[in-house]
Amino acid sequence: MMRKLANWFANTSWGREIRTTDHDLSAFAGKPSFRMTLGLILLVISYIIGWPAVALCGMLAARYREPSILIIGGPAVYIFSWIVWWISMLLIGKESMGYGKTLGKWLGSRFIARYGDPVYGSNKESEGPINSPSTNSSERE
Repeated sequence: MMRKLANWFANTSWGREIRTTDHDLSAFAGKPSFRMTLGLILLVISYIIGWPAVALCGMLAARYREPSILIIGGPAVYIFSWIVWWISMLLIGKESMGYGKTLGKWLGSRFIARYGDPVYGSNKESEGPINSPSTNSSERE
């Protein structure tokens, strides 16, 4: 199953692009900006105050027998967590896209190299697609 998925990825335009270039993680060598760090911290905080805070409102409403704590507090806390999430996304911004593309291409190249057919690195037109039915397992080894 993994080989089939790796071969499918290798035959997409994205897979052909990452097979032709070398990918490394040098983009992660430098320290992220303060804005990026603050955005990531806010992102984690937004998940912490999301559903767990709504559950806490439910427990408080049950303990004090006051349903308005859950009826008003639950949605208010949940909306607040979404506001914090949006602020974190604004702070993280385009900088994270570069990190994400670098990491995605590196992971994709490693996945295809590990699970794909051995002809994965070949760019010869005559060999056809990587998962060509003419290539059986005995020919690959």
